[in-house]
Amino acid sequence: SCAGGRARPDGMGRGSELSRTRDGHCGAVGRDPASIRRAHALVVDDPASVEIARRSLRAGFTDFLLVPVTALAPGGDLLAGVGQAATLMNELRTLG
Repeated sequence: SCAGGRARPDGMGRGSELSRTRDGHCGAVGRDPASIRRAHALVVDDPASVEIARRSLRAGFTDFLLVPVTALAPGGDLLAGVGQAATLMNELRTLG
């Protein structure tokens, strides 16, 4: 979901395509594709993260790793990054 260091809502295309391919392989061997958790990272200080999560959920992703990229950079404020992650988590909970 990232390109050039920033997330893009339309950047999940390849991940969604691979997810559909995996679904097909699961079906071929009789496994329920929903039994496999699908996850990827979300950048907590990126305003596109909620829309990326929304599209990812529709594509079958179930879990997100919240990464405070700016806070982890040299001179970053980790406490602020944790706060941003908490705020994003609350927004994600409203998505279903």
